[in-house]
Amino acid sequence: LDDVRGGIFQGVVGGEELDSTGGFAELNWKVNKIVSLHSGYSVDNPDNDQLILGTGSGSRALNETYYVGARFNFDPVQLGVDYIHTDTEFLGAAEGELDRIQAFLQYNF
Repeated sequence: LDDVRGGIFQGVVGGEELDSTGGFAELNWKVNKIVSLHSGYSVDNPDNDQLILGTGSGSRALNETYYVGARFNFDPVQLGVDYIHTDTEFLGAAEGELDRIQAFLQYNF
């Protein structure tokens, strides 16, 4: 789960592949021809015995992400907005929390 949804880009630590459990689920609802809504959850829970204390990215012990969003399709242009909340636990350090709102404009050709 190195870089998928809730993955925390921590597939290799100290030159060794890191064991991890987790996954993600997402629900999508196409409200009508123009509007679609989605929400999801993802988790990445590495084997803490393989983590290296004090290495920054190599000491993330748990990562959980919740998100909701909306897409507006005005073919060929699509607009979207997402809200993402992430909680990260670190080995030997304070927990981190992130709240992010992002928007996009996409032209399909």
